[in-house]
Amino acid sequence: MTRSELVGWLGKAAILTAGKTGISEADIVAWSWVLGSVDAADANWALEQHVCENRFFPTAADIIGRLRDRGARAIAGGDLPDWSVGWAEMVDAVARVGQYGDPAWSHPVIAEAVSRIGYRSFCVSLVAEQATWRAQYRQIHEQVVDRVRRSAREVAAAQLGGGATLTAIERSHAPEAAGTVVRQLLAWRQPGGAR
Repeated sequence: MTRSELVGWLGKAAILTAGKTGISEADIVAWSWVLGSVDAADANWALEQHVCENRFFPTAADIIGRLRDRGARAIAGGDLPDWSVGWAEMVDAVARVGQYGDPAWSHPVIAEAVSRIGYRSFCVSLVAEQATWRAQYRQIHEQVVDRVRRSAREVAAAQLGGGATLTAIERSHAPEAAGTVVRQLLAWRQPGGAR
């Protein structure tokens, strides 16, 4: 973001919100540190989102948090499937593919959750144990989704750069912290990726 774009952004933020009457040189310096590596269109999007929900001047955490969450959603592939979708696919796969088949899953999160719970063990389980398996699957699925969201936020924060997002040590390790599922999601979302 250039200095003139930043001054315009700060002016727009001051006009659209309460609590800020003027923009000082200190404001420009502080906000340039926060938004220096951010594209003007992204900063404007974050401001628009903030203004829709808040009437006060945004903090750096408000803007960077919105950008980080937006980037995390993009990295994670948008909305992640609910546990009930994965459970239904797993139950359907038992009937359709069986114990010795190799079922295909609609999303890498579901594939990871099924892998953790043990597809073949589920296939040979008793019908009376279904409620227990369902509860365990739900817990595992939600853990995978939480890890994907947390890792995607770390990767998005590392991509944003800037001192306000992560410390230098966290930034240097964030892509490695993404984990297997986020790497699968990135491959899955690219043209020609496995679906």
